[in-house]
Amino acid sequence: CHYDWVCRVFTFDKLELKNTDFGLSRNATLNTIIEADNSVVTLGDNRVFIDKKDGDGTAFVLEEGKSDAVWEGDRSIFNGSATLTGNTQLNIINSVVNGDITGYSGTQVQLSRSGRWNMDKSSTLDTFRSQGGNLSLVTPDWSPKNLTVNTMDANSLHISLGVSIADSTGDRVDILQKATGGHNILDLTTLFDQSVLLKNDLTLASAPAGTSHSYFSFASLNRGFTVYTPDTQVQEKDGKVLWQLKSNTPPGIGENNGNNGNVTVPDTPGPGEPVFKGEDNTSLLKKARSLFTAREYIISSNVDHWQQVADNAKTESGPLVMAGYSHGGYGDFTVSQSGLDIGFITAEDMKFWGGASIGLYKGHSSTDGYRDDYNLWGGNIFFGISSEEGLFADGGVGYKRLSEQFSIQGELTDLSGKADTNIFTAGARVGWRGNIKSLDMSVTPSASLNGVQVGANRLKGEYRSAEIQSGRAVWLKTGILAEKDFGGIMVTTGLYRNFTLDEMPGMVLSDAWKARHYSAERADRYTATIGIDGKITEKLHVQVKLNSSFGGYFRTDCEGGMGVRYDF
Repeated sequence: CHYDWVCRVFTFDKLELKNTDFGLSRNATLNTIIEADNSVVTLGDNRVFIDKKDGDGTAFVLEEGKSDAVWEGDRSIFNGSATLTGNTQLNIINSVVNGDITGYSGTQVQLSRSGRWNMDKSSTLDTFRSQGGNLSLVTPDWSPKNLTVNTMDANSLHISLGVSIADSTGDRVDILQKATGGHNILDLTTLFDQSVLLKNDLTLASAPAGTSHSYFSFASLNRGFTVYTPDTQVQEKDGKVLWQLKSNTPPGIGENNGNNGNVTVPDTPGPGEPVFKGEDNTSLLKKARSLFTAREYIISSNVDHWQQVADNAKTESGPLVMAGYSHGGYGDFTVSQSGLDIGFITAEDMKFWGGASIGLYKGHSSTDGYRDDYNLWGGNIFFGISSEEGLFADGGVGYKRLSEQFSIQGELTDLSGKADTNIFTAGARVGWRGNIKSLDMSVTPSASLNGVQVGANRLKGEYRSAEIQSGRAVWLKTGILAEKDFGGIMVTTGLYRNFTLDEMPGMVLSDAWKARHYSAERADRYTATIGIDGKITEKLHVQVKLNSSFGGYFRTDCEGGMGVRYDF
């Protein structure tokens, strides 16, 4: 016998219990062989005792209390084996049990939700009950073993099983008389990434005929963007329901291959087939695709921004400042952005004009658990020819830098990170300004082409990656704008339609199973606009404009801008 009251480690050759109530409380480790008859054994007991005379040097007074193990390291540990006779009940409450258990008729073992049993040898039980416990037959120095139970009453029990690739044998759970409960899991994920050649179906669990086929189900494994499930089957045979790993013998093995009627079966299994079959995790792929679609929204919404800056200038020489804010979204995501443009315009008498601007915008797209914070900065050079009436044309080229910081909670958290995109822009617009003198207003139909060339970036997580591809995109924007002068205050209203001529480059979501290519979303939509342009002084102008886009996957609920222009 050896015990350590400080470390709470107790070792006995054998612990014989008869008509005894025995408990192993939190933070204690017991190494022994238990033989219990007509007793109650509780591993992970919440009963604790405090010596109120501790430190006095003489006598002791024990006071009983209760204390549950909260953290993993607080749980009690039992190493050894147990033999149960009579009406013994073994309760694995808040404890880790490493060993085997033999329970004779009339005994029962209970495994609670916070208990774990690592079964290192075959075990036989009369009655086994569990509510959400964990049973693992996959232990160090693993070899195939059986758990045989007369009566099992289990709900949400998680059972980890191993399979020997060399001889196609595995762990097995057999229920002989009665199975009640349900929603129990057989977990074979330790076989993931292994290839097994099974010449015959391998039975992993059995129960009496009439047991629901859903009494056990097989655990799937989420890795990358794929859900992997073992290739299994459930069938009834010889009065039993059998849960099996399906054979996967390649064609020709185990068949008559013309060699005098002999059957050729290799002694050593070949490479075999993967135990797990993959299929797309559609909900996870949808979330990832929506998250990284933010780049498409940001770029397509800003590609014609140079026109707003140029329109604010009104072809008059002088500096300009324009502040903007927008709120919109796509799918489940909302997008908000705000920023500032600063620039200048120089105009000639013949209405040839040119200018430049720089801008910095900050924003974010977000939904529950997913967020993309971004900065969009860059510059534009624009130029054109204009007149009070008739044909006008203008254009612009620019460079922008989009820096995104993805913050993800939940399953895709490993894809959190930073992505930078270089963007080159170019656009051209032509239109006709016609004056209706009787109404003191003008009507301006126009059409513009706007294009971008964007770079690629890649985010790599655990078992998966997201590549946002490089390429170009082109959009056509057509519409009409009406302007009317109300005593020095110009009011504008218009409606435009955006058409996608060449889609944005898409994305590739990859994992070990496959690469999935997705095209970009089309940025087709209508945009309605209304604005006011007025003078504060003879040379100082203020312009306010509101836009809203609708009728497409991308929407802008409200985009507001205020520009200040000084004419020299």
